[in-house]
Amino acid sequence: QRGVDMLIALDISASMNAEDVRPSRLEKAKFEINRLVERLDGDRVGLIIFTGEAFLQSPMTLDYSALRLFLEIVSTDQMPSSATDFSSALEVAEQAFKALYTEEQENQSAISAARVLLIISDGEDHEQKYKDALNTLTAAQVSIYTLGIGTTLGTTIPLYEEGTGELVGYKRDRQGKVVTTALQREVLQQIAAQGGGSYYQIDRGNSGIDAFLARVDKLEQGEFSTQEYADFKDQYQWLAALGLILLLLSWFIPIYSASKHSTKSLKVSG
Repeated sequence: QRGVDMLIALDISASMNAEDVRPSRLEKAKFEINRLVERLDGDRVGLIIFTGEAFLQSPMTLDYSALRLFLEIVSTDQMPSSATDFSSALEVAEQAFKALYTEEQENQSAISAARVLLIISDGEDHEQKYKDALNTLTAAQVSIYTLGIGTTLGTTIPLYEEGTGELVGYKRDRQGKVVTTALQREVLQQIAAQGGGSYYQIDRGNSGIDAFLARVDKLEQGEFSTQEYADFKDQYQWLAALGLILLLLSWFIPIYSASKHSTKSLKVSG
């Protein structure tokens, strides 16, 4: 199996509940990730979720079914912080790549696959302290791509009653004003440019996943596993045919010998 090593960092901050992209930014992102996974072939993929903190939800694996299970349970309630900090996602990605390749070096595995980090977010970074972590990843030859989700027009963040799903209001700030959120693509474009990748976008009319996949297909692929097997060709037919011929001959030879012996016996007695 040959492919690339890919980590997907998914923003699960409160702003990802906005519904300017249906059914919501988060649910649309999860749908597009599933589409991405369906089209992977031999690529190792893992999942990071992040807000103000980051967590490796699924280590890199070839088991796409397991990844889908981890993705299914992702929600904005999973992390305590509702803010967004890209540096936390970049740091966890750096640790994940480092741990993976350290393990392979110990096992004397020769891997030459491209390393890819895909960040999916609406771009609202409340910290703006990601440059050091970004430089560390690029120094480790990790290509960083970003996928913006949402619209630049801005919208509110709905709040629903847990259990019933009934709309109970909209998210407000500390002063009681209704919070609006919009896609901040400039931040994502800067991260992609500095990370040696490209910026793509998901909005109401298009999906950048397809363009991203086309780029991944062109990246250098490494060999993750090799399986050797033997395929034997059946040639018993020749032996079966020979056995059948000998069986037919065995029916005639004893009968012929017995008839000849009986004829000689009659001549002697006569």
